[in-house]
Amino acid sequence: MQLLIVLNFGASFGTLVLIWLVQILIYPSFEFLDRHRIQEAHRRHTQNITWVVAPLVFFEVLVAALLVRQSSELLTLVNAALAGLAFATTILYYSPLHARFLKSSDLALLSKLRNTNWLRTVLWSLKFVTALALLLLSLGDL
Repeated sequence: MQLLIVLNFGASFGTLVLIWLVQILIYPSFEFLDRHRIQEAHRRHTQNITWVVAPLVFFEVLVAALLVRQSSELLTLVNAALAGLAFATTILYYSPLHARFLKSSDLALLSKLRNTNWLRTVLWSLKFVTALALLLLSLGDL
C-alpha cells in the first residue's frame, strides 16, 4: 500500500504541475497569436501534450483505483473520485471542445476552453491535496 500511496502522490504532483502550466501559461499564450497561427499552435499543442497527459492521467486513475481496492477509507475514495472526475471531464468535455476548435477556428471556443478549464484545475489541485494527505497519513503509520 505504501508504494501505491507514493505513486499516487507522484502522479498527482505531475498532473498538478501540468494543469497549472496549461492554465496560466499555455492557454493564455494563444491570445498573443494572430488567428491563423492560433490554429496551428493549438493543433501542435494538442498533438504534443497528449503524449504527456494521456499516460500520466491513465496512470493516476489506475493507481487511485488500486488504492481503493486496498482501502475503502473516505480519503481514499475522495482521492479516486477526484481522479475519476478529472479524467471524465477531460474525455467527455475538454477533448471534444479541443476537436471542435481545431475544426472551426472559432475563437469563442478557445476562450470557453480557457475559462472552463478552471474546473479541471480545481479538480486536479484538490486531487493533489488528497494525495498529499494520504502520503502524510501513511508516513505517520511508519
